[in-house]
Amino acid sequence: MASRKQSRWVQRLLLGLILSLLSGSAGILGIYAYYDRGLPSVEALRTYRPPQGTKVYCSDHALCAEFYQERRTWADVASLPAYVKNAFVAAEDADFYHHEGLDYWGMVRAGLKLFKPGARAQGASTITQQACKNILLSHERKLSRKIREWILAPRLERALGKDQILALYLNQIYFGHLRYGIEEASLYYFGKHARDLSLGEAATLGGIPQSPDRINPATNMAKAKERQRYVLAQMDKHRLASSNLIKAEWDRPIVLSPQPKAAPGAYYTEEVRRTLVDHFGETTVLTGGLRVDIAMDPVLQEAADTALAQRLEGIDRQM
Repeated sequence: MASRKQSRWVQRLLLGLILSLLSGSAGILGIYAYYDRGLPSVEALRTYRPPQGTKVYCSDHALCAEFYQERRTWADVASLPAYVKNAFVAAEDADFYHHEGLDYWGMVRAGLKLFKPGARAQGASTITQQACKNILLSHERKLSRKIREWILAPRLERALGKDQILALYLNQIYFGHLRYGIEEASLYYFGKHARDLSLGEAATLGGIPQSPDRINPATNMAKAKERQRYVLAQMDKHRLASSNLIKAEWDRPIVLSPQPKAAPGAYYTEEVRRTLVDHFGETTVLTGGLRVDIAMDPVLQEAADTALAQRLEGIDRQM
C-alpha cells in the first residue's frame, strides 16, 4: 500500500516537473517571438560605416577644419597591434574570442551580485552586445532593450567574424571630449594614430569607455591611471600581453600630447563649409567622411589675420 502511494507521488512529481518545463519553455518562446518582431537585420552591418566628419586640409597638408556630427575617423583594425585590440578585450570582454555573443557565466554572476546588500545592477555585456546596442538599438536602460540585445548578439556572431565585430565596436564607441572611435581618441589624447599607440596608451584608452566623461586622462588623470592599471592587470591575468611589458607600464605616467592651437582663417573655412553644403548637402558634409584640400596657406593666413586685427585696432583708437 505504501509503495503504491509512493509511486503515485513520484508520478505526480514527474508530471508536475514536465508541465513546469513545458510551460517555462512556452513562456521563453513566447517572449522570444514577441521581442523578435521588428528587430533590425544584422546583415547590413557587413558593410556598415558609422558617421564620419569632413576634414579640410590646408596647402601644407595640415588639418585646418572639421565639420562633423560625431567626430570620428575610421580605423582599420587589421592595422592595429595585437596589444591595442587586446586592451579593449581585457577591459570589456576577456572571453570575446571564445563565446558566441553572450557570456552566460557573466550574466549569472551579475545576477547573483544583485542579492548582495547595496549592490548595483551590472550589465555583463559582451563586446558583441555593446556593438548591437550602439548601432542597432538604443541606450535606454530597459529590460526590453536588453532582451533584444540578447537575441541580436548571437545573430551578429553568425553574420560577422570576430575582428569585424571588434572593428564596429572600436570605431563606434565614445571616448569623451566629443571624440568617437579609437582613431580620434588616439589623435586627441596622444597625438598619434591608433596603430602607433604604446601598450600603456592602449590600456589607457581601453579603460575610458566604461565612463568616458569621468574616466579619461584629460578630465581626471588619477582615475584614468587607476583604470589603466585595472586594464593592464586584466591583460596580465588573461595573458593578453607580456608580463614584462605590463610591469614596465605599471608606474609609467600617462603623458598627453599638447592640444594644437586653433587654425587661422575661420571665416575662410566657414565659406568652404557653406560651399560644400550647397554642393553635397549638410548630411553628407557632416557624416560622409569627405576629404577636402584647399589653397589656404596657414602661415600667410595667420599673418594676414594678425595684420587685419592690428589695422582694425589702429582705426578704432583713432576714432
